[in-house]
Amino acid sequence: MFNRVFNSQAKTIGAAAGILAISAFISRILGLIREGLLASAFGAGPELDSYFAAFRIPDLVYNILIAGGIVVAFLPLFSEYFAKDEKEAWRFTNNALNVFLSLLILLCLALFAFTTPLVKLITPGFNPQQIDLTVLLTRLMFLSP
Repeated sequence: MFNRVFNSQAKTIGAAAGILAISAFISRILGLIREGLLASAFGAGPELDSYFAAFRIPDLVYNILIAGGIVVAFLPLFSEYFAKDEKEAWRFTNNALNVFLSLLILLCLALFAFTTPLVKLITPGFNPQQIDLTVLLTRLMFLSP
């Protein structure tokens, strides 16, 4: 898919923006379906509240790093490298992904260590059992891709 996008005549920012917009739209629709299925399966209750609260911190990390960092920093540089030399663009991508993954692992380890205070910060009305469940779920979500 990437080769078709970059090798076609539609090497424009508009084509890349269109792909990102469609992907974001599909992601939002699938998220809406996921939340509907969860609500119908579990109903409104403390377990589902813990799940939604646990989802907030990993989702924030994803939105800042992936949605922000890749779109703002990586894609323009990749496009520039790709226009000059395809092999160099893929070498740049390999290096960038290695650095990004290393930083992401360090960030997740730090967040993993400080999950309990972060959860208490975002869930002031939760009882101790809900906080424990939310901490567990948050840590599991840090480990998931």
